[in-house]
Amino acid sequence: MMGDADTVNEFHKLYYTHPEQTIYDTHWLGVAAQKYPSDLWVYQEILVELQPDFIIETGTYWGGSALFLAGVCELLGHGQVVTIDSVDMAESSVTRPEHPRITYLHGSSIESGVVDRVREIVAGAEKVMVILDSDHSREHVLNELKIYSDFVTPESYLIVEDTNINGHPVFPEFGPGPMEALDLFLTTTSEFLPDPSREKFFVTANPRGFLRRVEEGGLQARFLEAEQKLAEQQARAEEAETLARMHDALGAERATQIAELEAELAARQAELAAKQAELEAELAARQVELAAKEAQIAATQATQRELEELLDAADVARRSVENSASWRLTSVFRNAKRFIKGDG
Repeated sequence: MMGDADTVNEFHKLYYTHPEQTIYDTHWLGVAAQKYPSDLWVYQEILVELQPDFIIETGTYWGGSALFLAGVCELLGHGQVVTIDSVDMAESSVTRPEHPRITYLHGSSIESGVVDRVREIVAGAEKVMVILDSDHSREHVLNELKIYSDFVTPESYLIVEDTNINGHPVFPEFGPGPMEALDLFLTTTSEFLPDPSREKFFVTANPRGFLRRVEEGGLQARFLEAEQKLAEQQARAEEAETLARMHDALGAERATQIAELEAELAARQAELAAKQAELEAELAARQVELAAKEAQIAATQATQRELEELLDAADVARRSVENSASWRLTSVFRNAKRFIKGDG
């Protein structure tokens, strides 16, 4: 799992150190909302589960996150947002969205007058959750934790944002901030426990910052629940590792099978090539033999022609001889006949 943590941290740093294309360029319905999208999605899930009457947000800035929260409440048909910021945006108030479910308060979140006003607004509410995202110094966040933890109702959430700074794992040069305030706060109370299940998307601006308030007498149950969730996460991680090993094993087996098939194919190709060479050699030998036979036939035919010519010549000679002998014999007979007749 250490490799996974390193990967998450490296991506976290990459995301945080390129704010011009990440944090500063994240909008909700056209309004800047400087939150991690993964955290906004988790906020939506929490709102659906809890159906809070009020969400108290410290640190309004442009109002994008307040608009997001109010929009989810609008879809649920329940919930109001009280958002506080020390910066007076009156001169550019047009940039802060108006919404019937949003109440804007101006002033420091730890100022008594502001705190009293918040208390008046949420008085009598059954479910209240708090998101802290204003001044990130340790002292200020610790004061906010002490004040606003009282507003959080049992089983609801107190979310400390930007616990990732001061090297957790980003912006190491910031100095003591939200994470350090959170650590101090948790040493003073047993009513709040970090809920690691809300960090399921790995990258969050609020590591250990999703605090859930435990009902009185329910601390042990919450510990058991947290242990069960951790065990489930570990089981899923082990299952993923097992699947990865099986995948690797299958990959190796397939590679071996492919290599064996390739070797068999190469052997068969070599065998075919040898047989082809053998057939070509046999064909060449037969062609040589055929050429020799053809030459022999040609020689025999030439001899036969010579014999025929000799026979023809002999026949001509014979006829010539026969003709010559017949003429001589005939001449003798003629002479004898004249002698007998007395012509001579």
